Amino acid sequence: MDNSVLRELSLPFLSENTDAFLVRCKKNPAAALEWWLNEELRERSNKRFESRKKSARLGRFKTMSDFDWDWPSEFDQAALKHVLSKEFFTGMKNVLIVGPEGLGKTMIAKNIALAAIEHGFRSLFVSASAMVGDLNTHSEGHPRAVALRRYTSPHLLVIDEIGYVTYSRESAFNLFEVVTQRYEQSATVVTTNLAFKDWGQIFPDAHCVTSLVDRLFHHAIVLTITGKSYRLHEHKQSLQEGKKGE
Repeated sequence: MDNSVLRELSLPFLSENTDAFLVRCKKNPAAALEWWLNEELRERSNKRFESRKKSARLGRFKTMSDFDWDWPSEFDQAALKHVLSKEFFTGMKNVLIVGPEGLGKTMIAKNIALAAIEHGFRSLFVSASAMVGDLNTHSEGHPRAVALRRYTSPHLLVIDEIGYVTYSRESAFNLFEVVTQRYEQSATVVTTNLAFKDWGQIFPDAHCVTSLVDRLFHHAIVLTITGKSYRLHEHKQSLQEGKKGE
């Protein structure tokens, strides 16, 4: 059998396992056919998953199995379990992760994006500053439309770290436009170190901040995480282990 023909037909599993398939056919043709089709589907599913994961720009991160649940003084594990389920992604509500720096907000947000990918949805992870910076450089015309679609088309968009810098009026408007276009259409996950009543501090010249918060909060699940910085805790531990090894 010419394997190049199988590859041309986009049958990679069969092209690489032809001999095994023929052996199975001699024993039980129907079972062999079922085995081949299931494996071909699994191969394609894995490739789609890897493609969606690459497009999501998640980078390196720890999975929730590595999360230290004993560290936060407050966190709703049941709510997070729901957010990671397929049931949540069919409803596509917003998720707002609120808490001080160093407690794993970004890690949690990336795991939500990964769960969406595992359930067959497209995700994109981006920092708030990178997204508005991108949109600020595309103010009009076709490039503007392309840039907006980059953030409005994914089923789930994670906007990380709102609250660490002050936004200009243009930046605030661009963030507002993305949230508005996604409103009640797709899920948006936001991480922030600020209570929403304090967002006026980072949008001092923007009149849209109230509407922005309103659209994010509507139908949203709020995950509040409190406690001392785990990142600082890990840093202190590594210093102590280094001293012990001296």
